[in-house]
Amino acid sequence: MGDGDERLSMERLTDYALELLDQAEVSGDESHFGPVLHWAHILSHEQAADGTWPAMADARTGAAVGTARTRRPAALLERLANKLGSVEFDETVARARGRIP
Repeated sequence: MGDGDERLSMERLTDYALELLDQAEVSGDESHFGPVLHWAHILSHEQAADGTWPAMADARTGAAVGTARTRRPAALLERLANKLGSVEFDETVARARGRIP
């Protein structure tokens, strides 16, 4: 992102969020969780019925940019749920993994 480009890569977002979780684990500072939880809730509501997310989205509107799809955010949701001891994202992860038709 930059220079007026408001496209957001789900792969990049996922990798950045996982880095924030790494930082929280290393430092013990859970303030890194704030944006990650925010993104995780949005991702769980924006997942398509086939378990995918747009590979690229408009950062301002959330609208898909292009037709490419990804399942990468499932890794973030699964790790976050495990870290929190939560089942909140189980169905979303299961759908992404093809375990829910």
